[in-house]
Amino acid sequence: MAHEHFDIAKKQADLTAMMDRVLVNNRLGHAYIFEGMVGSGQEDMALYLAAYLNCLNPADKGIPCGTCNHCRRILSADYPDVFHIQPDGNTIKIDQTRDLKERLSMSSLEGDNQIFIIHEAEKMTVNAANSLLKFIEEPHENVFIFLLTNNRDAILSTIVSRCQMIHFPQLNRVDLQSLFEEAGIKPSMATTLTALTNDVGEATVLAENEDFQQRLNWSLQWVDLIVKKDPRGLTMVASDWMKGPKGRTDMIQALNLVAFHFHDLLYLLLHVDQGQDNQAQLVFPNDFGKYQGMVNKITVAEATKSLHLVGQAQRMIQSNVSVQSAMEYMVLAYWKK
Repeated sequence: MAHEHFDIAKKQADLTAMMDRVLVNNRLGHAYIFEGMVGSGQEDMALYLAAYLNCLNPADKGIPCGTCNHCRRILSADYPDVFHIQPDGNTIKIDQTRDLKERLSMSSLEGDNQIFIIHEAEKMTVNAANSLLKFIEEPHENVFIFLLTNNRDAILSTIVSRCQMIHFPQLNRVDLQSLFEEAGIKPSMATTLTALTNDVGEATVLAENEDFQQRLNWSLQWVDLIVKKDPRGLTMVASDWMKGPKGRTDMIQALNLVAFHFHDLLYLLLHVDQGQDNQAQLVFPNDFGKYQGMVNKITVAEATKSLHLVGQAQRMIQSNVSVQSAMEYMVLAYWKK
């Protein structure tokens, strides 16, 4: 099968082979969530499938050629039947999903299929998500929708339950770390950034951002206080988080860091017998020593609950609830018996 014109085959060979089997057997669903770290290939996969659905000169078993007029224009985001929906500022608003519905009432302009690609789908407001839900529940023939996200927990649960979920594994962390270090990022920071992005450019920007480094430090301090049910976990929201940069995008990113710490704690709880061998499997292996003071203060159920609450707080922020209220709610809900 010819894949040389599509980046997804280089980034996620196994996933590409899996989707090829789906396509060959005519089993492609109408709505998918592609979830994984930024740069892991979610958009590449959406474009690959869009090319498959509209290719003028498919290769063996229908695999898109990548060179015909339709394929080239799809890959360059210049094809009228492939619609890209991007956040308007910090959110995807209801007007944008209404526009999607209007487009659904129109016939395809060039091909037989219409494809809607929603970037950063976790940024949909609740109203926008509910509007989209009606389409997902009542699919149109020859219409496909791909939601791209790095945080599935921040997407409305009713949408998640009605889409097919495909997780995009992180690209090889060892290779990524080498790339980041070659770009001039210090090894300790490079290790952390491999958990956040697969993109060298984004990693370089974050490594040089003092506000990001402050959020990184605060995230571990905050998780420690929350886990130990220390009242300072609540007051820290106003005393620290609200005094630093508190744009909604920044705070959603900060909560991603918080989620990664809880993820590490959950992993350690589930693999307690492996001891220090766990360190290499953590999102933040450099924090292994600090985690040791927390694991006796948290249960598997609490760690699981915390991940849900982080996603809920992010959805609140996206829906224009004040950042402080969302973060305080998360703390109090975690402490509630």
